[in-house]
Amino acid sequence: MADGHDLAMTLRRAYLTLHRRADDALQPLDLTADQFALLAELSRTEGLIQRELVDRLASDANTVTAIIRRLELKGWIQRTDAPGDARARQVWLTTSGRAVRHRGARRLASVWRRLLSVDDELTAPLNRLVDALAPAIHTIDTNHHREP
Repeated sequence: MADGHDLAMTLRRAYLTLHRRADDALQPLDLTADQFALLAELSRTEGLIQRELVDRLASDANTVTAIIRRLELKGWIQRTDAPGDARARQVWLTTSGRAVRHRGARRLASVWRRLLSVDDELTAPLNRLVDALAPAIHTIDTNHHREP
């Protein structure tokens, strides 16, 4: 029987395998899996506040800010001041950002097909795992006691 470490390492290997396959597929577009994820979120809901992107991407603010800067330099997104909050910035896809997201989605189609072939078996248990761990993660985050 596997212990918690074994399960965690299996999940890590699964995530890294998916991430590497996506990076490989997107490399000809000069796009990473993380950058594509941000573009994909914006294609679903444009004008997101940067903080919303952090939450949707399940990432940290520094990483998302770095991704935004890179995509902005490529001309694929733009930021504007959020109405009513001078500190917040909204993020929008540009025309070229929409085009590269579309090309990226086409390049990822085979990866997604393989992923969806096991979706019925994975989605519910993984969501239960996230729900079970979320309170513990929130406690760790708010107490700033993360271990390296």
